[in-house]
Amino acid sequence: LALNRDITILCVEETAELNVKEGAGSYKVFSENPAIATTEIADKKITIKGQDKGYTAVVVSDENGAYKRIPVQSMYKHLAADSTNLRINMKLGNTQNVTLTITAGNGNYKVQTDNSNIAKVASIDGNKITITGLAEGSANLIITDMMNLSLTIPITVKTTTVPYTSEELQ
Repeated sequence: LALNRDITILCVEETAELNVKEGAGSYKVFSENPAIATTEIADKKITIKGQDKGYTAVVVSDENGAYKRIPVQSMYKHLAADSTNLRINMKLGNTQNVTLTITAGNGNYKVQTDNSNIAKVASIDGNKITITGLAEGSANLIITDMMNLSLTIPITVKTTTVPYTSEELQ
């Protein structure tokens, strides 16, 4: 059994196509982890679709029992987060934390703000980033992943002199 390539790298939500070059026919294909990549086969054309970031393999077999295992790496081609604009509201003289979740990215995140007097990165835990508002003003949160993809999210910090919210008063 021979294919036109031995490894597949693809982006999440995109497809890659492989062609069977030699084999006995009646081809079957499956993914070792369909959560990472799914497969379809039509005649001698195999379609692999990235579902999530990670590594898996696709196995192709023919009617004589010959098989080929193709490693697959699926990754994101852009970064995304659960918010495109962070607003931090805090009481004057205090700090306030907010958490941002990265919803699409390749991991190993480096995160910084461009104005550490206004907001700073308190912690990074996997895809969760905690930002601390320090003073009223604006800053940008800059996130970079292991594939050097980056995302910039504006941060606005507002302060209030009202000591209690209406919920706290109740």
